[in-house]
Amino acid sequence: MTVDEVMQKLEEMGTEQTKKTFLRHGAKEPFFGVRVGDMKKLVKEVKRDQELAREWIHSEEEMIAACGWNTYSNYLSITPDEKLDLDEIKSLLQLIQNTIHSERNRVRYTMNQFVIAVGAYVSAMHHEAVDVAARIGVVRVDMGQTACKVPLATEYIKKIEERGKIGHKKKTCIC
Repeated sequence: MTVDEVMQKLEEMGTEQTKKTFLRHGAKEPFFGVRVGDMKKLVKEVKRDQELAREWIHSEEEMIAACGWNTYSNYLSITPDEKLDLDEIKSLLQLIQNTIHSERNRVRYTMNQFVIAVGAYVSAMHHEAVDVAARIGVVRVDMGQTACKVPLATEYIKKIEERGKIGHKKKTCIC
């Protein structure tokens, strides 16, 4: 599917009530207000189109870029390490290290989540992700009128490591 096709499907699935909820959590217009559970319907159509997620990451539109980072993070959580492009992941970690604090609000949040995903799910890149997490430190994100907080990547990865869960993949994910 192309970006335009995915965006059309998302627009069709959006509701005003969901938009109100997301607005309280700091989302900025324009967006469609699609519930996460409803996005599962797109999974069957998009399938494993990593190319689309890499295209989204570099989008000029904040929410599309955030969706790209989030989608790629979820891809890492279910894909065996031997099927991952470790060079690409390494370059994305470097991009995050160099740009996260100057990125747009929601993109900062999902970039931070990507570092956590690499550190948690990609055994071969765990130490690099921990190093990047330490270098980026605290990531500030406007979470709107909620008590939600941005996790500190170093602490989050450390908790996963303490539970002995580094490299444990999920069976499915929700983007």
